[in-house]
Amino acid sequence: MFKDWSKLLTTDCKVIGIKDKYVYPIFRNASTSLFRSQESVLVNEQIGLCEDIEIFIRDPMARFVSGLNEYSRSHKLEIMEAWQRVQDETLIDRHFAPQCMWLLHLYKYHRGTVTLRPFDSVKKFTNIHTKMFPGQKTMVPTIPRLVDVDYKLVELIGTQVKLSSIVEEFKNVLS
Repeated sequence: MFKDWSKLLTTDCKVIGIKDKYVYPIFRNASTSLFRSQESVLVNEQIGLCEDIEIFIRDPMARFVSGLNEYSRSHKLEIMEAWQRVQDETLIDRHFAPQCMWLLHLYKYHRGTVTLRPFDSVKKFTNIHTKMFPGQKTMVPTIPRLVDVDYKLVELIGTQVKLSSIVEEFKNVLS
């Protein structure tokens, strides 16, 4: 796994309030739509005030493809060149880093529970549907070390769980 996750873990952590709930937006999981629907924002230490945070979990492979396409488009990089750099462990970005890495970031500030929701239930929180880039996504081969770990999160969809138990399960996988 990647040796240096620091650039992913040192950014501000944000949780947004929508419809009397707190939601943790993960890039490529409708985060732009959610941010456009926010009623309030909690940043870093403020997040400790939350008891439970809703998190939308997307199919790991679909998110990886979408994230790599977005990264390539925004950095004007050929998709297969970006894929190779990710494969060689010289490129990592929040758009395609494992969703469980995002949960580690949240854990810096939140010790309560999280409720993992299926990606398509985001419609219950926002009617805004923002497509960051229209058009066809280029399919790429899977990179198991970035995708497979999140299938364990998929198994937890529909549950409310202490974030610490998720972090405990995943911390060794990501090292």
